[in-house]
Amino acid sequence: IDPKEPRKTSYVTTDHVIVAVGIEPNTDLAESAGLEIDPDQGGFLVNAELQARHNIWVAGDAASFYDIKLGRRRVEHYDH
Repeated sequence: IDPKEPRKTSYVTTDHVIVAVGIEPNTDLAESAGLEIDPDQGGFLVNAELQARHNIWVAGDAASFYDIKLGRRRVEHYDH
C-alpha cells in the first residue's frame, strides 16, 4: 500500500503463499530447502526487505531481521 495513494491497488503474482501460525517457527523444511536459520533467536534470517532468498520473503514472528539500533532480532507475535 502506498501511503500517498492508499486507494491504488497493486498485485503480486506468485505460485504459492504460505501462512504459518504457531508457538515457534518449524524450521526443518525451510532449513532442508537451504534457508538460513538464526541459531540464537530462531526464525529465518532475512535482509532489510525481509527477503530470505531470491523470490522468497518472510514476515511476522518467523523473520529474524537486523534492526539498526537493536541488532538482529525476531519479534514474537505478542510483541507486535
